Amino acid sequence: NHLAWIYILEQDYLKAEYVYKDLLLVHEWNFDILKKLWYILSMQEKYDLAIEMYKKALDKNPEDCDTLNMLAHLCHYKNHHLESIDYLKTYLKHKPKDIENIILLAWCYKAVLNIDDAILTYTRALEIEPYNEEIKQEIEKLNTPEIIEENVEVIQEEENNQEIITQTEDQNHFVTTENLVLSNDYDDIEIKVWEKLLSDSQKND
Repeated sequence: NHLAWIYILEQDYLKAEYVYKDLLLVHEWNFDILKKLWYILSMQEKYDLAIEMYKKALDKNPEDCDTLNMLAHLCHYKNHHLESIDYLKTYLKHKPKDIENIILLAWCYKAVLNIDDAILTYTRALEIEPYNEEIKQEIEKLNTPEIIEENVEVIQEEENNQEIITQTEDQNHFVTTENLVLSNDYDDIEIKVWEKLLSDSQKND
């Protein structure tokens, strides 16, 4: 763990990833190690792999706030807004005054054109930070028909752009419970770790 932390401080995330995978060979399904590993995957922009593995972690511990938080933000980054909403709602049951995630939830509602819930959620945030001018401005915008129409056009354009980006992304790190596609530069130790995790998850499903 100490060596991995040194690599993280040096922003050498690939070496840190190798260290955590080696640790998993000894400490199978250690939840703390897994969370650190998936954080490292996210830092390397291996988002699809990180999301799938965080979902596995959530199956093991459905109320873990760190996992819910990471999934919410990863899904938001990938424009999976409905999934992000589900994770945020569960997360906020445990941490109802987390202003950052309340605002993120409101943004996600706006992204899926659920304007009523977006306004309600921004209002909830305003109750926590009554002098937050940015939140007030968001509520005012959402109550203006012209702005709502403009938001629809912007969101649609963002989704179209994201769809193009997603289609061109490297799919080598995408994981499902049925198959595991590994990039060619993975060594034997890595393959054994992921095969072991996949095998265990299939037995428990």
